[in-house]
Amino acid sequence: WLAGEQLNAISRVAPPPAEPHSIFLIPWYYVSLIAWLIWQALSHPALLAPGLLYSGCLLAILAAHESGHYFYCR
Repeated sequence: WLAGEQLNAISRVAPPPAEPHSIFLIPWYYVSLIAWLIWQALSHPALLAPGLLYSGCLLAILAAHESGHYFYCR
């Protein structure tokens, strides 16, 4: 029979450390996404120009929005 301090000593055993395998999920996903994007750009080069135009417009809108914050705070 276990009682008192012996029982408390057994119940206070630290759990095993968490495995860090989930840390590799984000870089793996990022590299896979970039590889897929490059593959798609090389497979369909006609779609590259409209995509660059679209992303350029979005970046211009974002830059205008953020510069509004900048000028308001100055």
